[in-house]
Amino acid sequence: MGAYRADDDYDYLFKVVLIGDSGVGKSNLLSRFTRNEFSLESKSTIGVEFGTRSIRVDDKVVKAQIWDTAGQERVSRKYMEHDLTGLASLPGVKFTEAQVKCYMQQLLSGLDYCHSNGVLHRDIKGSNLLIDNRGILKIADFGLASYFDSHQSVPLTSRVVTLWYRPPELLFGATQYGVAVDLWSAGCILGELYAGIS
Repeated sequence: MGAYRADDDYDYLFKVVLIGDSGVGKSNLLSRFTRNEFSLESKSTIGVEFGTRSIRVDDKVVKAQIWDTAGQERVSRKYMEHDLTGLASLPGVKFTEAQVKCYMQQLLSGLDYCHSNGVLHRDIKGSNLLIDNRGILKIADFGLASYFDSHQSVPLTSRVVTLWYRPPELLFGATQYGVAVDLWSAGCILGELYAGIS
């Protein structure tokens, strides 16, 4: 009898990215592989879908992460070693004031770029802030992002932004909002970094 293994314990990890635009069967493949479900109907994918499955091969556990990127794979991304939440949760890691200022400057600069180009991220949180070994921060996961025009009032959904980073107006169901939702989340990140609990 083998030793007990937790569900998230594995020997090898593979990441499989399904390439191509949405609605061409990739979502069905994802469902079939990860949940043993299959439908003949084509399902349109909005944003990124993700599933995992563990397979035992010769007493080794192989975990496969299956990603349906809905055509978003055309954007080339540099590998980033950490995310802010994971880095901050390492034992003995406490950011210096200089590091907090550096990360916040990069975050606010990135948000300014997004907002200046009419994009609301709408899910700023530590796990969506990637950091490489040189301290460069990049904003990731634009799955909830939306285009906006500050001169036109188009209703938007209030069911965005991870709950802990959600501003009060969204908690109360506002459908008219702008860059303040991302800035509130950035303020939450700043508070977490200074408190040392990101």
